[in-house]
Amino acid sequence: MAGTITVFGGTGFIGRYLVGALLQSGAAVRLAARHPGQVKKAAEPANAPEIVQGDILDDVSVGAAITGADAVVNLVGILTETATQTYRAIHIEGARRVGLAAQRLGVTSLIHISALGASLTSPAISDQTKAQGERAVREVFPRATIVRPSLTYGEDDHFFSRFAAIIRSSPVLPLIGGGTTRFQPVFVGDVTAGLLELLSAAAMERADLLRIHRDHFLPYVKANPDLIVGMLTLVCDRLRWTSSTIEDTAFLSFPARIAVVIPGGPSSRTRRARQHRLNIAARSGKHGRRQPGDGQ
Repeated sequence: MAGTITVFGGTGFIGRYLVGALLQSGAAVRLAARHPGQVKKAAEPANAPEIVQGDILDDVSVGAAITGADAVVNLVGILTETATQTYRAIHIEGARRVGLAAQRLGVTSLIHISALGASLTSPAISDQTKAQGERAVREVFPRATIVRPSLTYGEDDHFFSRFAAIIRSSPVLPLIGGGTTRFQPVFVGDVTAGLLELLSAAAMERADLLRIHRDHFLPYVKANPDLIVGMLTLVCDRLRWTSSTIEDTAFLSFPARIAVVIPGGPSSRTRRARQHRLNIAARSGKHGRRQPGDGQ
């Protein structure tokens, strides 16, 4: 994999795996971080990325992080807003800023990471702004590849690890929306492998919009294998195998709005809306790529 690859969001969950995989492949990686001084340094400097200032809310630092790069990957996204880190600022304006800089500086390939649930009509503001961000990127960098991963799991993820922590400390596990929301989770290693493939020149010429998901995550849960209740049952089973303190866990269904007021609970208003929404890929379209009429 020739040339320099700038990665925004490389300190996040997927980003850490991607940066590691890129380094293992021999690529020259430039990790753009808001607070570069806080990025943990690699034990072996020879296998470490170049760490630079890169705040997608700042034109100057974005341009500096991209200058000289052949490819750019933007993984930055949020589920909870702050005073400055708003959905609009990050998902739309920040995404456009990265795309503009990539176009102006002659970057060959731009991969923009969105979300499987991205839609202008989504009940979750996060997913609405993700869809608007996709449009913003395409307006300024038409050749960009948009990637929509499904719910991504792995060590230190933000979903199964959170519920596992609840299971360890509580005999009751909340089922937001009754536990009937459908998901198609994908392993972070598979997402990373897909991104590595996309960064090859041949793949970038073929790709347009790619949805990454995994069918039949729980093949032995015969009824509704992609329901959230089935996935959480698996988490309980795995914890019981590894800990004698985990007994039978009761699943409690209650209105999703209650989860917002539970300290440390698994749901903000945005997460609640996303957990209600189907998080599965459309069955039309070969290999999950966009087909005529898909919209967005």
